[in-house]
Amino acid sequence: MKRHPLLQVILIFLLVQGALILYAGSKKELNLFGYTFRKSGYSAWFEKEQVKKQLDKVDSLLSDSLRVELKTNKPDTAKQRFLLIGDSMLEGLMSRLDDYCAENGHKSNAVIWYGSTSLQWGQCDTLSYFIKKYKPTYIWICLGANELAVDHVERRDTCIAHILKQIPKTTPYAWIGPPSWRKDNGIIALIKKHVGKDRYFNSERLVFERKSDGAHPTKPSAAKWMDSVAVWMQNSAAYKVKLQFPDTHVTRHTPIKLLKPYYKTK
Repeated sequence: MKRHPLLQVILIFLLVQGALILYAGSKKELNLFGYTFRKSGYSAWFEKEQVKKQLDKVDSLLSDSLRVELKTNKPDTAKQRFLLIGDSMLEGLMSRLDDYCAENGHKSNAVIWYGSTSLQWGQCDTLSYFIKKYKPTYIWICLGANELAVDHVERRDTCIAHILKQIPKTTPYAWIGPPSWRKDNGIIALIKKHVGKDRYFNSERLVFERKSDGAHPTKPSAAKWMDSVAVWMQNSAAYKVKLQFPDTHVTRHTPIKLLKPYYKTK
């Protein structure tokens, strides 16, 4: 059967057009019918579109609240499930945190390991266990008070890294620095190096009234500590959350899981 000349022209045109479109996304020159076709600006546009699609794919994996934070940098008003882990200094924060949770619709769980340091938390998967159990949307770490006098703080480097590695990448966190009562040997600087200044609340700048042990803040002083943390969480933290000042005090208490006290042995 004899082909119509017009159909042959159309067929050749379609073949050439298809080849050019495929070439536009490639990185090589094209030789066709004895002619060399060089790359045009469409290739750059094509590559940018591919990058944009990849970024959109990554963005779709983020939680809605985290995506809002990345774009607006405003406090997240969603109700949070806080998980607090750390040493005995957590006790002073939790009572006042109950007031904030009641005022702002949040919930919280706490895990206290008396006498613990980054050494104990950094040599086990205890944090991972409680993250799976409580499924928090925000994690607070309060460690360092028992390490102010420790020597060779560089040995804690891998421990701190292991603690942070257990936190899912999509879960925001903050490290509440210890209410120091003496100059430390470098543990605070090491913590800051790992978490960054916008994930570290510097408690050193506060003035505390202390209990008879000279270390732990009194209950009223600890309440003011929590008030300062709340202000920082709404204005300066890497991931901000709604923690408006509570007008009343509640009797509800954060559920606490107590771990076996750690005592240093020779």
